[in-house]
Amino acid sequence: MSKNKWSHLNDFRPDDSGKYVYQGDILHYSGGARRTLFPLWTGMVSSFALVLWCGFLPDTLIGSHIAAIAGYVTTIIASCVSVYKLFELTLRGDEVPSYIHARTLRKLPGLYMTAAVALAESIAASAILLIMGDQGIEIQNEAATIVIRSIAAAINVFLFLRSRSIHLSE
Repeated sequence: MSKNKWSHLNDFRPDDSGKYVYQGDILHYSGGARRTLFPLWTGMVSSFALVLWCGFLPDTLIGSHIAAIAGYVTTIIASCVSVYKLFELTLRGDEVPSYIHARTLRKLPGLYMTAAVALAESIAASAILLIMGDQGIEIQNEAATIVIRSIAAAINVFLFLRSRSIHLSE
């Protein structure tokens, strides 16, 4: 694919009825779309739910250090973008145009790793708060969020590895 982000529009040509049809490269999942995308969907939904759950535990997010909050917000944003990219990829079914592959599947591993690193940074900030014995936090809730965010970070690392192993062929 060329560096021009609009070059894929050259692959659309009118058919006999005048509708524009994509005539560029069509890629197919080697294991089928459902089998390939199901682990990504289940992992993404569970990770997103765990991270959201951490935000609703009482006296954890509001009393946290700015680094913990920044990691949490970065994870939420990366997760939302990942869900959008997965949704866009899922709508295509088994046949994926090459420009959609470049826009979605190539960017998913980076999004998952961004979420995992942001969660690790958030966990480190919360752990430092616990070690320092900050009086403004609830120890049980903060420890619970550290465990939950650790699980979500591990899921994001799994998603990173899984999304890198997806192969599409013509």
